[in-house]
Amino acid sequence: LCKYKSSSNSYLVSHMRTHTGEKPYSCHLCDYKCAHKSTLTLHIKSHTGEKPFSCLLCKYKCSTNSYLVSHMRTHTG
Repeated sequence: LCKYKSSSNSYLVSHMRTHTGEKPYSCHLCDYKCAHKSTLTLHIKSHTGEKPFSCLLCKYKCSTNSYLVSHMRTHTG
């Protein structure tokens, strides 16, 4: 498969899902399924409208830090 190594069994189990395609976490509001609990937590925010990340330079708000990082590039060119 690959050369991934981890001293944590839970990390290894989580990594193996990239190979098996297993998606044990499912949204109770729609048909969305994913491999990691943290991904589901982010997805749930799409239903709740929660936007805890804010731009300090404008009024932009978003649900994930990665969206904010992308947005910040619009200010720097």
